[in-house]
Amino acid sequence: MWKRRLVEDVTFGLAQEVALRQRYQKDGFGLESAFGNERQARARVEELKRKFGLTEADIRLVQNIARAGAQEKITWQVYAKGGKGVNVFLPGS
Repeated sequence: MWKRRLVEDVTFGLAQEVALRQRYQKDGFGLESAFGNERQARARVEELKRKFGLTEADIRLVQNIARAGAQEKITWQVYAKGGKGVNVFLPGS
């Protein structure tokens, strides 16, 4: 069960998403996966915790909200601490 905040961060649009990704990378986190639905993202978080022995401190769940005109698209992103056995995307590494 997700015991900390339900969502670690919320970003609005590409610029905020890139800034957050850079900040997380400085803290040793990389993008592990992204989903179009919250339930799938939370299931992936639980799977990572079981499979790799990760703790809540090793995982970040981010909601990104992108708007194009009247359309809104929500993406759920799972970040994990690098070096824990999980394949993550770390640009420039």
